[in-house]
Amino acid sequence: MNRRYWLFAAVVGALLGATALPLDGVVQADAPTCSATTPELDSMAPRELVFVSNDGRRVTVAARVAREPTQLRAGFQHICPATIDRTAILFIFPVAVRTRFHMRNVHGALDIAFIDADGAVVDVVRMEPYGADPDSARPVYGTSSAFQYALEAAPGFFDSRGIAPGKSRMLLE
Repeated sequence: MNRRYWLFAAVVGALLGATALPLDGVVQADAPTCSATTPELDSMAPRELVFVSNDGRRVTVAARVAREPTQLRAGFQHICPATIDRTAILFIFPVAVRTRFHMRNVHGALDIAFIDADGAVVDVVRMEPYGADPDSARPVYGTSSAFQYALEAAPGFFDSRGIAPGKSRMLLE
């Protein structure tokens, strides 16, 4: 690629509020940046969670714990898909809530399990990242039941472990 092309791509990227990144020799002016980690993700303590699946098996899950406001707001924002594929985040709220989750600045689909104050899995929802088009849909995700915990993980995570609404529960300490 010639120098003028790269300069043009950089200017277009700057005007669009995005970073121009080369991908197989092609510059994508709308490609958002992602990182393997963020200060917020690094600040989330690791924890082993134990679930009882719908068929009664015990399933151990390694997760990062988000309980501070900055951690709860950040979640998987700006994290690359490879990190999302191997990381789960448990959001802990001080009381049961009926809040919603967004996918702004998230670089891959997620499954989220909503868990009530007693540890029962009340819902599992697939969340899709927002498109690059500013006019594309920007849904928020939640459940109709109050929950105190929410566990975000890669797509298919809960299904592959038999964790679903019904008999599945997270064992609380």
